[in-house]
Amino acid sequence: MNKVNYGIYLVYPILLAVLFVGCKVAKKKEWNEEALSLNQMKAWQGFAALMIMFHHIGQKWSASWIDKKYYVPGLEFFVPIGYVLVSFFIFSSGYGLYKSVHTKKDYLKNNFILRRIVPVIVTGYVVHVIFLLVRIFVLHEDMGGNKLLYYISGAQLGNPNGWYVIIMPFFYLFFYLAFRFIKNEKIALVVVVLCTLAYQLFGASLDHNELCNLVLHNDLDNNGWVRGEWWYNSVALFPIGILFAMYEEKIVAHLKKYYIVYVILTAVLLLPVYFISQAKFGHTYYCDANPWWDNGMTRFDRMVERFISMCFEDLLAILAVFGAVLGNLKIRIGNPFLKLMGKITLEFYLIHGLYVELFCYQFGGQLPPLKYIQNNVLHTVIVFALGLPSALLLHKVMHLKKKEKKNDEQTK
Repeated sequence: MNKVNYGIYLVYPILLAVLFVGCKVAKKKEWNEEALSLNQMKAWQGFAALMIMFHHIGQKWSASWIDKKYYVPGLEFFVPIGYVLVSFFIFSSGYGLYKSVHTKKDYLKNNFILRRIVPVIVTGYVVHVIFLLVRIFVLHEDMGGNKLLYYISGAQLGNPNGWYVIIMPFFYLFFYLAFRFIKNEKIALVVVVLCTLAYQLFGASLDHNELCNLVLHNDLDNNGWVRGEWWYNSVALFPIGILFAMYEEKIVAHLKKYYIVYVILTAVLLLPVYFISQAKFGHTYYCDANPWWDNGMTRFDRMVERFISMCFEDLLAILAVFGAVLGNLKIRIGNPFLKLMGKITLEFYLIHGLYVELFCYQFGGQLPPLKYIQNNVLHTVIVFALGLPSALLLHKVMHLKKKEKKNDEQTK
């Protein structure tokens, strides 16, 4: 284990400052009436994206599974909570889609797939190609056999963190089909819930890396689709976001009425639920890999085991999002930095990992890095210093066509 760098602990007060500088606290018996506004949602997403950066950096320095010669303490807190942070994006997506249906004319009829689904896919694939080019021309990865075809097709991910932009278009499509063609919104919501549950059961039925091995034929880098629990353990927040939006007025009124009770209850439960989500009363996703498990477990047994494990994680994600909603009812966050991050959330989420990988001990769990920076503080600074302008540039490029269209409309 490397020597502790106490400077890394500064990230915690810095993050608190980023979140609360410029915030406004509502007075007694008053509320933040913009608690679930687009600006507040964007601010929370921007903060979550920043936290996810520390999650990915923490996995390279403070994760229990890495070689001890690379291990440096300090970022342990971020290692197991990646799916919780992604839950904020997924909840916001479900909430925002439903709200848009009721605030924007012909939202689902007006080229929904082209406007909402295709841009996510294109942005994800552009970053995928950037990672691929770096692998080929900077790190000189061998693309012999079918590997290049796997990369180009997207069966193998150039970006190890690109799973989010693969699954979310499917959930956008679930929403579109349900709410576009089913008149009864309650039934439409049930359909989305069933689609979500079916996807989670499918994910839980797969052994670790099973789909990768099947599709990629056991290639050296098994970084393919649905390769682990993080692909499905937070998607329950999507229908929950829709449900919240459907009954927002009643839910918010109830929360305001019993606000102190819910704040105390959430504060009391958060830490125990966190530890429960880690221990899971002995249940584990890796039931096919642990030697103490009965090798005679059937696929159904393993699916049930993983589903139970996932439910404990969902519980933590739901509680965390609920706590954020409670906080938002009293505290309006917002400052220039959060506003900036809110605009480039997707791009920053996708691109910062390139620099995490390039300057840690190994790129993508397989290749030698461009440069191994053996100081976790310096590594963190470089990842952010390069990730932020890269995300801004990517955002500008991906929105050029949209800007041109807007200018054309203004000149008519």
